[in-house]
Amino acid sequence: MTTSEAARRRRVFNTVYNRLLLTLCDLIIPADERSPGAIQAGAPEFISLLASENPEYFRVLSGGFLWLNATCKRTYGCDFVDCAPDQQRELLDLIAYRETGRTDMHLGPAKHFFAVLRKLVTDAFFTSEIGMLDLQYLGNTHLSRFEGCPLHTQAFTAPSHTEQVVNMPIIQSTTETAKRGLDK
Repeated sequence: MTTSEAARRRRVFNTVYNRLLLTLCDLIIPADERSPGAIQAGAPEFISLLASENPEYFRVLSGGFLWLNATCKRTYGCDFVDCAPDQQRELLDLIAYRETGRTDMHLGPAKHFFAVLRKLVTDAFFTSEIGMLDLQYLGNTHLSRFEGCPLHTQAFTAPSHTEQVVNMPIIQSTTETAKRGLDK
């Protein structure tokens, strides 16, 4: 039995929440021209498996799913998955960004739910074979010659060791420090 088959058998969420999880995974990392998305990478199965093994994940996720659907029903008259894309985005924008928490403190638990879910989706995606291909991750492979970092990452390189040493503050000798202590 494969890991995804085992995860499917262990699904801990009901049908409504599983559908919601699929929708949210697709909104967080959708398929595009570069690679398949979170659903194809197995993120929903990974998250279900973790929730079946970890009561805290289950509590946070099921509580967030409940809040999301209740808020959509109250605001739009339907579950989140049945809302129009602009309605889904409007609601997720409330809980996805730190700035909204400063204006509405009641969103704290919902923001925590979305932060946990987003982390789980990205962890599942980028540790999958699909995610590693998307990152062009080579793994622990032997390189006969290192050509340097790709151009898009060179702007973010750390200063060289020589630059760090040159910019270090000068440390006074122990004798000079001792003399200053006696002069006080």
